[in-house]
Amino acid sequence: WATESGGAAPSAPLPSPFIQQQFAPHSQIERPRAKFVADISLADGALVSPGQSISKIWRISNPGAQSWPEGVRLVNVGGEIMNGPLNGVVVPPVVGNGLVDVALDLVAPNRPGRYVGYWRLMSPEPNQQRFGHRLWVDITVKTEEQPAQAAAQERAATANEAEGETDMIGLIKWNSELEILGDLGFTDVDKLIGDLEALRGNVQDVVERQLSQTEAD
Repeated sequence: WATESGGAAPSAPLPSPFIQQQFAPHSQIERPRAKFVADISLADGALVSPGQSISKIWRISNPGAQSWPEGVRLVNVGGEIMNGPLNGVVVPPVVGNGLVDVALDLVAPNRPGRYVGYWRLMSPEPNQQRFGHRLWVDITVKTEEQPAQAAAQERAATANEAEGETDMIGLIKWNSELEILGDLGFTDVDKLIGDLEALRGNVQDVVERQLSQTEAD
């Protein structure tokens, strides 16, 4: 179009600074982070009775700069769910560098044996991204002949703590690789850490070894 006077067309109005400020750069939104701190209850390998109600409590930190959003859940990502909540449990938002104790009420299986269930934090809808360290519940359901073993296991708890520290070192060292493997459906953390150590962190080689072991079984 043109003006009747033939003069220059007026320039388009500049965008309002107010409108420009409504859109925050996506890069400023940090993915939630979480880090295992300690087992508050139910040490790894705890000896329990068949069908016993148990409570597992983890202490978790938020090492990030931003608070977790509302609606974060702790959900099962593999292993034995042990009658735990199918939709997980809601975890309160934790401020940056804050701590939270997360409790999970479970029921031990009726059959004797060792059972391990894996759990992880998940952001709310619509993204529902898993984040942070993978957590686990590791119990042994005792037989009728095992009550005398409980006292011996209690005495061995200190030694198990040292071994647990070694497992945690591997969990932290290979956290990124374990996240990738977990998303691919591999959940046996102990074996995965061993394979990652042996194969120098090569995820593709670990996947091939896991698949070959599955076919052999």
